[in-house]
Amino acid sequence: MNGDVKAADKDDFALVRLDRPVTEKPVRIAERAGRPGTPTRILGFGTTTDTELEFAERLQELKTRRGTDTECAPGYTDWTRWCTISRVPEVMACFGDSGGPQLQKGRDGRWELIGATSGPGAPGVACPAGPGLYTHVPAYAVWIRTAIRRNT
Repeated sequence: MNGDVKAADKDDFALVRLDRPVTEKPVRIAERAGRPGTPTRILGFGTTTDTELEFAERLQELKTRRGTDTECAPGYTDWTRWCTISRVPEVMACFGDSGGPQLQKGRDGRWELIGATSGPGAPGVACPAGPGLYTHVPAYAVWIRTAIRRNT
């Protein structure tokens, strides 16, 4: 867990140590996220509505864009969290998607990690209908790399 946690609603991600090596290459953490408006993709196995708790059997993918601070509720965004907007009306990350990746295409055309699903971007709005709030992963890149080095 991130040892710098200062509030219950921030820094909500963890690293997991696997008990054996895997052959898959990890996704690269972006040096920096694109500006608001940058096309992104989110992935997850979460529900598609906020009224049922049936999780997807196959990985879901949604085209999104990095939103502006004003597209989420006031006070929700800061240098560690940002707003994400779906390019499909009434569809967004929902229950079970927390911690899932938000990706952008790097300059070389490869996908790179910029965010982790955190929660809704506005209070009282059903998850598929509103903006999403994403943790800014590049802001924690030094902590992530240090934790990996310390534990391998």
